[in-house]
Amino acid sequence: EGSEAGAWEAMSQSAAELMEDTSDFFVETLKAAFADRDGEEADNESAITAVAAVKRSLEDLPEQTLATLQEVAMNQSESVSSSLDQAKSLSVKPSEFVDALGLVGRSSSEVEDKVADVLGGALPNGLEAKERIPSPYGLAVHDSAARTAADGWVVPIRAWIYRRNEQRHRIRMALARKIMMEMIHGIKNISKEGVRRYEERGRLIFRTLAFRGGERNVVLSVKFDGEDEWRDLPPTNGNGRVEVDVTVPEHLVESMASETGILNFTVRLPTKSPGEEVTARGSSLLVQPEGVMVISDIDDTVKVTEVFLGKDVVVRNTFLEEFRPVSGMVNLYQSWWEEYGATFAFVSNSPPELQEPLREFLINSGFPLAPVFLRPLGGSKEERANFKQSTISELLRQFPRKQVVLVGDSGERDPIVCAELLRQHPVQVRKVLIRQVSPKSLVDEAIFDGIPADRWQVFTDPADAVLPDDLRDLAKWSGILSYAKSLGSKALQEAASVLPDTDAVEDSREVTA
Repeated sequence: EGSEAGAWEAMSQSAAELMEDTSDFFVETLKAAFADRDGEEADNESAITAVAAVKRSLEDLPEQTLATLQEVAMNQSESVSSSLDQAKSLSVKPSEFVDALGLVGRSSSEVEDKVADVLGGALPNGLEAKERIPSPYGLAVHDSAARTAADGWVVPIRAWIYRRNEQRHRIRMALARKIMMEMIHGIKNISKEGVRRYEERGRLIFRTLAFRGGERNVVLSVKFDGEDEWRDLPPTNGNGRVEVDVTVPEHLVESMASETGILNFTVRLPTKSPGEEVTARGSSLLVQPEGVMVISDIDDTVKVTEVFLGKDVVVRNTFLEEFRPVSGMVNLYQSWWEEYGATFAFVSNSPPELQEPLREFLINSGFPLAPVFLRPLGGSKEERANFKQSTISELLRQFPRKQVVLVGDSGERDPIVCAELLRQHPVQVRKVLIRQVSPKSLVDEAIFDGIPADRWQVFTDPADAVLPDDLRDLAKWSGILSYAKSLGSKALQEAASVLPDTDAVEDSREVTA
């Protein structure tokens, strides 16, 4: 009886994995298709036009093909209904229920095969083989910026549990590509490399669109390099995410990160089976309280996205093309890191599901190591519209003694957001730099009314972007001490009185705290 109960438990999980609800996916997909990057809904006319295009495409399919699809869908519906009735009544043995699930599985495969025929081979090659995934869940961990505290360092932990989908969602991926890429955005003749990138990046988005609910109220744990014990984190929220500040003692940071300035850690998802433990690695950049911080946008500021050319181009550059850096921006940011001792943070309206390819792009392109803050797909319209301003405001609050430079582009609302932040924080935000993305995307100078001309700049060539000269002094230890004393830092006032010849030390990164 005990083994039979265990078999039923295992098969209930199998049934849940097999019979996925697609309705939420299609709702969210269409919402994403008809929403612009600033959270505003598209007008009804464009939505009606897109729906009409989909309808015309379906009407063009041969009648026999539609009838075949309807038949296999009905067969699947009947088999699902039968198996659910059996499961509810518990009137069959587990072995009989397995047979019922097998019937559902075979009918699902038949539906997938028929849809693949209808879509003209839209399914990527190599997905037919069914490979066993060790754990149904995966973990994603965001890099962060650690800040000093009285008893050590405060390290923000941002982790996300999602349902793995390496061999799943074949129909969904194919339909999304057919509907969104071809019908709505008119993108056809996609190269093999484009299909591969679409498959890779699209599955990252599906982690959220195919959310199932088992990711809620899960207790993850974290362990920093050099520690022996795991620390439990608060339970994940309704979206499978957890964000929490963790304090790390100074002695641990000194032993593990004094040379690199980076504290590494591991987040763990406990599982019932020892061999199925899921872990993910993360890094936290140790950011000193004084000095220069550059808070930068990503799309069309450092990465070519071409938002100003419309959604069709954005979709192609986001899902099909290799990410490319904006010419000259890598050299500009590297020069600020070397000459000004600047630390960096990236804040973007791109979704956090794309964190992995964006992080890889930034590192491989040669941008300075920095945490990346991305806007969630969910949330209210107001939360999405205010994401950049609220995120940057929180960074300013966490690092009140930093001299901050804001960098954005003219293709979206960056000039408005940055100008407002400069007005709200006139001492802390030293300059706003806006990259003009095209002659047609000009910056309305009225946005900066009342702000001194030397506090903001619009540039086309990154070589023309200029920072205030006095910020260069903060790259020197003596400059940091002078700035700290001006802010009333008692500890650094005392340090200045005992440090020998601070002017002889040119680079603050050469000084051991």
